[in-house]
Amino acid sequence: MYIYSKSELVDTIFMKVIAVSVAFSPRLEGLLAESFAISTALGSRLNIVHVGEQTELKTKRLKAAMEKLGIADATVFWREGNKVDQLLQLCEQQAVELLVLGAYKRESLFQFFVSSFSRSLCRRANTSLLLVTDPGVRTQQFKNVVICANEHPKTQQTLSKAFYLGEKLGFKDVTIATEVENHALAMTMAESIPANEAQKIKKDITHEQALRIHTFANNSRSLYPAMQIHEKILYGKPGYEIVNFSRKKKADLLVLNSADRRLNFIDRLFPHGLEYILSDLPSNVLIVHST
Repeated sequence: MYIYSKSELVDTIFMKVIAVSVAFSPRLEGLLAESFAISTALGSRLNIVHVGEQTELKTKRLKAAMEKLGIADATVFWREGNKVDQLLQLCEQQAVELLVLGAYKRESLFQFFVSSFSRSLCRRANTSLLLVTDPGVRTQQFKNVVICANEHPKTQQTLSKAFYLGEKLGFKDVTIATEVENHALAMTMAESIPANEAQKIKKDITHEQALRIHTFANNSRSLYPAMQIHEKILYGKPGYEIVNFSRKKKADLLVLNSADRRLNFIDRLFPHGLEYILSDLPSNVLIVHST
């Protein structure tokens, strides 16, 4: 298993350019404050973008909010057209490495979700995305963090970038978690396999995942000794289990791999893990883009 080193991040530091997509809702100041705090901590350039008609009232309101928060160096972009297309175009043109978006709260269920445009953005974006569920002028404190480290080629980059960000933003308590699907274990109980052999296979799967997560955790502990780093294996449906675990832990932030571009036929028929998470956000969510 390949393990990253801290020195490797020097040439691959991301989030040099951050953008925040704003609407003129009561959450405008909070979303600006969150983005400004992150860009300041990372030493990143901040872009502010609104997709919609530029009016005198909107311009005055945005200027007033920026002055109130002390945002002086940000660049403001006004775009019109399809929201997803315009944001993707701006991210490419400005080399944006983190796009901050607001999530929405279901009034009746007190749950957070993202709009259909944000889901489309999550599938198509070539940049990392931060979905903020409850932006405030006092800004979020990402202290209690869960990183979903399912077995996938993207996971190593997700971990390295998440911990780089964590060092800058002050992560305190980090859990590296992986999900083991029930059907993978159920296959070991097939009638064609003797009971003792099935138990051995099940034990091997569990041991393999535990060893993988333990290796990630130990490497991270050596690189980031100020953080309390834990390990967790979750059994069940991908997406569902990590949402429940994050909610029980009262996580401030859930970190995920970015979506795979090529979905198979089954994935197109039934929502996969990321789709489920986007429909029921347990906390703020960081989707790390990797190649």
